[in-house]
Amino acid sequence: MTYPAFPKAYVNYGLAKFNQNQFPEAAVLFKKALETDKSSCLGHFYLGRSLLETQDNKTAAIALDRAIHFCGEILSDEPQYYSALSYYRLEQKQKAVARFEEMIKTYPNGKNSEKAKQLLALIKEGQ
Repeated sequence: MTYPAFPKAYVNYGLAKFNQNQFPEAAVLFKKALETDKSSCLGHFYLGRSLLETQDNKTAAIALDRAIHFCGEILSDEPQYYSALSYYRLEQKQKAVARFEEMIKTYPNGKNSEKAKQLLALIKEGQ
C-alpha cells in the first residue's frame, strides 16, 4: 500500500518532532515535505518556527515570509507574528515594525496581537 499524500505525512511527522522540541529533526522533515509540495502552508510555517527555535533567524525569516504568502488567513496572525520576530532577532527593526503593524491591522483580535503591540512599543521606544 502507498500513502498518496506523502508530503502531508512528512508534515505530520515534523509536527510530532516539533511538539517534542526536536527542532532540527522537525526542520528536516518540513524541508522534505516542501520538496514535493512547495505551497504547503504548514510546511513553510513550521519550518520557519523550527528554524527560529534553532536560532537560524535568517532562514526562518524566509520560510515565514513564504508562509504568509501560502497560508493567507489559515493560521490567523501566526506567520506574520513569527516573521516579525525573526526580523527583530536579525536586528532588522524596520522590517519587524512593518510586519507587526501589518499583523495588528489585519488581525486586531489575533492570538498574538497583545504580544505584538508590546514588542512594537519596545522597538519604537529603542529607536
